Amino acid sequence: MQKWEYKLVEGWQTIDQLSALGSEGWELVSTEVGVGNHNMAFYFKRPVADENDHSSNG
Repeated sequence: MQKWEYKLVEGWQTIDQLSALGSEGWELVSTEVGVGNHNMAFYFKRPVADENDHSSNG
């Protein structure tokens, strides 16, 4: 079964910042705008590598 880890990033982000997270394997799942559009939250997820999976080691 696939396992996931999650990340919350608060505050406005640039395209470059979001692209950097994507390069690290994070997938944007949801966004939330705070009161008055002053606060922003980005929710990300990425798969957790299976500790028993050695197929990428060589």
